[in-house]
Amino acid sequence: MWNNDRANAGFTLLELVVSIAIMGMVGGMIGGFMLSGIRHYQHTDAETKLQLEAQLAGNQIQDHLIDANKRVQYYVAGTEVKLQDDQTDQTSMRKLRITNEGETREAEDDEISCIEWEPSEQILYYSEGSKEAAPRYELARHVTGFYVDLSELETKQIIYYHLDFAVSGSSYSNDYNVTLRNALRKEAPSAADPGGV
Repeated sequence: MWNNDRANAGFTLLELVVSIAIMGMVGGMIGGFMLSGIRHYQHTDAETKLQLEAQLAGNQIQDHLIDANKRVQYYVAGTEVKLQDDQTDQTSMRKLRITNEGETREAEDDEISCIEWEPSEQILYYSEGSKEAAPRYELARHVTGFYVDLSELETKQIIYYHLDFAVSGSSYSNDYNVTLRNALRKEAPSAADPGGV
């Protein structure tokens, strides 16, 4: 016999379809919020890593500059300059050369540190040693700009430098200045001191 008692009956097909549609809409909204949060986290994480890399590179350059005691030179495309006028030129190789006097005070004993920026690679390199052909090590990646201002080096013993970083839509720029602890020796570079790039 046919019983119309709804107490023992299950869900109708229409009720199931409506409840699945409502659960799908609620799940889609929750998923959208989660995806938005994940994207925001990834962007913030990339920016934080970029800022950390910039701070580390800036601090390492400062550590090498602050104790310079003989000579600081800056080269753009192999030419020594005090102040780079065209700071928008991001295609020329740059080199910051720091020469410290060795223990014997002889030129052969000088310790040379170089910070080199390769624009095509967007990498900042570091090398150190008593010879110009010392091995280079990677100091920082994603460097889209690097320039140095030595215009106040002789008068105030201050060096200004700037670093630009960019990766995955995030960018970070910072200006630095370093006041040297030691007075630089007043002497012209020797003919045997190539210095340039």
